[in-house]
Amino acid sequence: MLKRTMAVGLALALALTAGSAAAQQCSIGAYADRDGTVGLFQPTEVQAFPVYVVLFSEDTINAAAYDIEFPDENSTLFVSGITYGPNASGINVITPGGNNVGLGECAIGFTGLPVVVTCYDVLVTAANPGGSINVLPNPDVDGDVTRPQYATCQGLVKPCDVGPSLTIEPPIATRSESFGAVKSLY
Repeated sequence: MLKRTMAVGLALALALTAGSAAAQQCSIGAYADRDGTVGLFQPTEVQAFPVYVVLFSEDTINAAAYDIEFPDENSTLFVSGITYGPNASGINVITPGGNNVGLGECAIGFTGLPVVVTCYDVLVTAANPGGSINVLPNPDVDGDVTRPQYATCQGLVKPCDVGPSLTIEPPIATRSESFGAVKSLY
């Protein structure tokens, strides 16, 4: 009986250790929603749509360092506004290689909660062919420059994996003679 009890105790300890080690995974990606679930989006021409940079980590988070790549930026895709942090109370220090975002609070990422790092308001023109919005590492930070990083509320800086890209489909046209105009009404 003692051997079974010890075996069960050892198995439980190993399961808890493996669970906590697996829980330390982190990813940061671009999404079309705050929950980090929508990875494909078709915008309507000349109507702003949000692009969220969302971080998933079983940790407490108060800052993140990353870069973002928009397809065809400055010709058919325009960033019209940016807010930082889950409650839009954060700040950003832009470096030549990317963004260093202070969230303005200690955000909780435990149990798979998404942490909104940044929200970009984006406008698209009819000429946009679509493409992917990618989160990349910020090479201008100390430490691991091959991956994005985040800072815990305890002052530790940890690397994070690059998460999914947001795929933008060609926009729905809003010209009065197009089917997209009718479709955008519903």
